[in-house]
Amino acid sequence: MILARIHSPRWTLAFACLAIAAATHLNSQDVVVLRDLKLLRDVNIQDFDLDGVKLTDGGRISWSDIRQATVSNDRQELIDQHIAEIGLPLFRIRQRMKAGDFANLQPHASALRKRLGDAATDGNYLACAAEFQAALYAGDRIKALGPLLHLMHIRNTDVERFRKLDEEAGLRFGRSGLCLNLLPVWFETSSAKLEHIEQLLKEKPHLSDDHSAVYLASLGQAHGKKIRLDKLDDETNIEIWNAILSAQSSLFDKKYLETIKQLDQFRFPNATAEQAIALYYKGLSQLNSEHLKNSTAAITLLQIPANYGRDFPELSAAAIYHVVVNSKDTDGLESLIKELEGPFRKTYFGIRYRETAR
Repeated sequence: MILARIHSPRWTLAFACLAIAAATHLNSQDVVVLRDLKLLRDVNIQDFDLDGVKLTDGGRISWSDIRQATVSNDRQELIDQHIAEIGLPLFRIRQRMKAGDFANLQPHASALRKRLGDAATDGNYLACAAEFQAALYAGDRIKALGPLLHLMHIRNTDVERFRKLDEEAGLRFGRSGLCLNLLPVWFETSSAKLEHIEQLLKEKPHLSDDHSAVYLASLGQAHGKKIRLDKLDDETNIEIWNAILSAQSSLFDKKYLETIKQLDQFRFPNATAEQAIALYYKGLSQLNSEHLKNSTAAITLLQIPANYGRDFPELSAAAIYHVVVNSKDTDGLESLIKELEGPFRKTYFGIRYRETAR
């Protein structure tokens, strides 16, 4: 029993603290206890910033990896403050992301975002990603746009650096700079949420850049505004997105044949988010047009889950949902319904189908 107590995490930490005190008393070296309770003796903390500590041997340690540190100079209070205010919430964010616990990310992400502001640090990137993932998990795609704009702004300060964190954060980006976790297609509208995004951009205009322009334009058009992009990072990209935005506008105005014509005139790159979105708008237009049969729309819409099911689950579920609820022939729908109740059950339209089917 005594041995069990000695080897418990609490006793291990206590021994680590005693070791810190002894090491600090015997020499002027710094001592660091990591989160896994590994003790680093005979190290010298040369400097520190919002990302972590820098050692004299060139090594770096993130605040999220440090449980406790004792330094031999007058920086102890600042070190303790950084561990508590940055290290602890970042550690908890990383733990929950690794476990897929998106429901409990928000409090830690919010605390870290408040502490770091607009700083372009690894911790702030992961905090923005955590807020983004928490909003997506809750099904609030428009709310997710706010932290995504912050995240994209940080990412664009040093793409090579921050893309190394994408796998940990569960983020995917396309060649055009779009975040593939949230395509710029809006299934519901909310004037209050749109106003919140617009207010955010008034307060922080630097968040409105080439990479966020597509999201803001598509969201504005979903609320009835007419928007055309004047510039993007390359000419091909702007032609593609203005074609999509024009089709979105025509669809909003119920000019279904015009939407189809606009999309048929433009050749979209294969196997891209842009092509998937174009298929979605074309399929919806075909579905609503009095001049076309529903089977035509079904063929178009079902290309999305067939080709992009795993990549774009929200858009795939939307396509299946519209085919199911608008089909006059129930034959063959069982397999589609299983998709909404199975792999796509947590998507916006998966949830919506279950609610309407009750």
